[in-house]
Amino acid sequence: MDFTGAVGRIVEDPQEATAIAAAEGYSWKRRWRGGVRCSAATAAPISAVQAAATGPNQRPLDGGVHTTQPWFHLGMTRDKATELIYKYGTVDGVFLVRDSRTHQGSFVITYKSGQKVLHAQVNPILDPLRDRPVLSIDNGATKFYDLLQLVEFYQVRSTLILLFLC
Repeated sequence: MDFTGAVGRIVEDPQEATAIAAAEGYSWKRRWRGGVRCSAATAAPISAVQAAATGPNQRPLDGGVHTTQPWFHLGMTRDKATELIYKYGTVDGVFLVRDSRTHQGSFVITYKSGQKVLHAQVNPILDPLRDRPVLSIDNGATKFYDLLQLVEFYQVRSTLILLFLC
């Protein structure tokens, strides 16, 4: 991913990706996952092909590095997340990420903005260009391979998530 411009973009050339990583002073290590195939011309929700590709009890993005992060809370309800943010979130931008209880296979960013607690749905979609699952909060306009990338992108550009969701 290249985050040097106004919006992130997927870099397909390995040499360009290495140069970008070196310029950022940061070497990205990603866990590539194979599996889900789609022949659609546009991005499709993972749930449409998930059962056939990975089985009914697995998500293509399960078990990623996000599960070790302090901001990730598996199994937390919306009400509990809201309560925690109100209780401990003293400034705008405080957030946590949890798995969605209503949309199986999705995640939710719960964050504080303007003394309100808001919830942003993070949906897994199939990227037809890369033929693999990606995550997005803006219907595929900005795509990420894992939650860690998504969180880091919006931490650096915190006003983008507020503009998009408010």
